[in-house]
Amino acid sequence: MMHRKPTLSTVPDFLHSFAKRFAAHGYRCLLVGGSIRDAVLGFDVQDFDIATDAHPTDVQGLFRKTIPTGLQHGTVTVLYAGHQIEVTTFRAEAGYSDGRHPDAVEFGVSLEDDLARRDFTINAMALDLHTGAFIDPFNGLEDLQKRLLRTVGSPSERFREDGLRLLRAVRFSARLDFRIDEETRQAMQTARDALRGVSAERVRDELLKSLSARSAAQVVSILDETGLIGHVFYEDDSAQTIRYAASERTRHLDLIPPDLPLVRLAALIALCSEGRGVSEAARIADRLKLSNHDRGVLTTLLETGPVSDSQLQTNRDIRLLLSRCGPGMVQEISCFSAAIRADASGGLSERMERRLREVLAERPPLTVRELAVDGRALMHELNLSPGPVVGVILKELLAFVIDDPNRNSYEQLVDKARTIV
Repeated sequence: MMHRKPTLSTVPDFLHSFAKRFAAHGYRCLLVGGSIRDAVLGFDVQDFDIATDAHPTDVQGLFRKTIPTGLQHGTVTVLYAGHQIEVTTFRAEAGYSDGRHPDAVEFGVSLEDDLARRDFTINAMALDLHTGAFIDPFNGLEDLQKRLLRTVGSPSERFREDGLRLLRAVRFSARLDFRIDEETRQAMQTARDALRGVSAERVRDELLKSLSARSAAQVVSILDETGLIGHVFYEDDSAQTIRYAASERTRHLDLIPPDLPLVRLAALIALCSEGRGVSEAARIADRLKLSNHDRGVLTTLLETGPVSDSQLQTNRDIRLLLSRCGPGMVQEISCFSAAIRADASGGLSERMERRLREVLAERPPLTVRELAVDGRALMHELNLSPGPVVGVILKELLAFVIDDPNRNSYEQLVDKARTIV
C-alpha cells in the first residue's frame, strides 16, 4: 500500500484556525510525531501534537486556556475548540544521566534539530500548518511505505537516552506489524540494560499498551528474541527463574481480544509459570506496581483457572463461579480459558455466557456484603466478641446462601449462624 504525504486538505478545520493564531504573531506551527504517522497510515487521529518556535510562555499568551504540562521541557497543553492540543517548543536535548530526562534542554533550535531528537523515523515527520510543507529529514515516509521501524540516528544512543524506547519499539512493531530494522534490533539486544533505569510504572504502562496490539504473541516473540523479557518481568534478567519465551502455546494469547491486556498477561503467566501461576502473578504485580484492581484480576484468573461449560451444570455452580470471580469477569474468564486450553472453543460457549448473565440478572447475593446480616448483628445476636470467628461465620453463611438465594433473610441467617458457633 502506497502512503501519500499528508496535505493541508486532510487537516481538521479547527487546526487551521489554531495555526493562524501562531502565524498572526510570527510563529511557526507544525503538526508532528504520531499525529503525522497515523494520518499517513489512514488511522483516525485523536491526539494532535504541535511543534513551534514560540517559547512556552509565548504559547500561554496566545490562548486563554492552557495547562503548563511540562514548561521545563517546553510543553504546554492548549484547550481549543473542544480539543486538548499539546504544543512543544523546538528544542535540543543533552545528557540523560537518569536514563529518561535530558540533563539540559535548549530552546531556539531549528525544526530539523527538534526532529533529530525523536525516537523513530516514522515519528520524526512534520507538516507546516501555514505553508503546507511536508518535512521529512529522516525518510520516515519511506519507512512507512516499507513497513520498517528504524531509529533516528544511532539506535544505541537513542535507547540509552531513554530505555523506555526499547519497549516503544516492541509496541510500534506489534501494533503496526512493522519489521524492525536489523541495526535497530541488534541495538535492542545490546542496549537492553538501559531498561533497568526505567521506573516500574513506565514499564507497566508500556507493557500493557503493547499487549493491546493486534498480536500479543508477536509482542512476546520480540521481547524474547531481544532478551528484553527478563528485564520486563524481572528487574535483572540474570535473576530470571521462570522462562518466559515465545512458543507454540503463546500463540494462543491472540485468542484473547486486544482490549483485554490484563487477561493476556494472566494467560502468559499461566502458560509459562509451570504451575506457580498465583505466586508468580503476585511477584509480577509487585514488580510492575499494578493497581489493586489489576492485581485482583490477575490473581482471580490464575486462582480460578480455565473454566468450561461442563463445570457449570447447575445455577449453583454458576453462582459459585461468579462469587469467586466477581460479576464483571464473565468475558475475562471465558477468554482466559480459551487461551489456556489453546482452543477458540475452549472457553465458555455463547450459550453458557448467556446463562451466566441470566443468573446475574436475578441479583443473587454473591459477597458477604450482600448478606441480610452483618458482623455487628451477628455479634449482638450470638453474644460474640470481635474477632476472626465472625469472618468465618460470614463466609459459611455466604456458602449457605449461594446454595439457595432464598435463604438470604435475617432470621434464616441468624438461625444458621447459631448452628455454626
